[in-house]
Amino acid sequence: MPQPRAIGSAKLSVSTDALGKTRLRDLRQSGSLKLVFPQTYSHDAEAVLVNTAGGITGGDKLTLTINVEGGAHLRLTTQAAERAYRAQHDEIGSFETDITVQDGSSLHWLPQELILFDRCALKRRLSIDLAPTARLLMVEPIVFGRAAMLEVLNDVMFQDRIRITRAGRPI
Repeated sequence: MPQPRAIGSAKLSVSTDALGKTRLRDLRQSGSLKLVFPQTYSHDAEAVLVNTAGGITGGDKLTLTINVEGGAHLRLTTQAAERAYRAQHDEIGSFETDITVQDGSSLHWLPQELILFDRCALKRRLSIDLAPTARLLMVEPIVFGRAAMLEVLNDVMFQDRIRITRAGRPI
């Protein structure tokens, strides 16, 4: 079995301080997946996901884990469009994301688009668990080739699974 080319993982947990401002509680990151935090003047936190590998190709393995603790508010986006590049015949890239949003918290999941290129192979999974009073704003744009570049997709393997639950029940 081929070995992953790019391996990256990031784990982020945010919570609120005594004044109600969302703060970084825990951050762990390794490999090609990074989170950066732009300066904001809001009580909400903002995080930007960066894939330093420049895209995903066959054999890559990326994982992201986010925990938004009670009362915290997080906006998460990406630095640029994610790209799923051509893969070898027997290699599949993967990107798995697990998010927990606790009671009284909110998450704005706003990544830029995923661009699929011809002969890409990608399995993507997004799992979001919402507490009973948690809030979610989510956008997941996908671009099937770039029309302006006259790209045509003839052979693509793309599996995208999104699961959102509230208090353990699918919504």
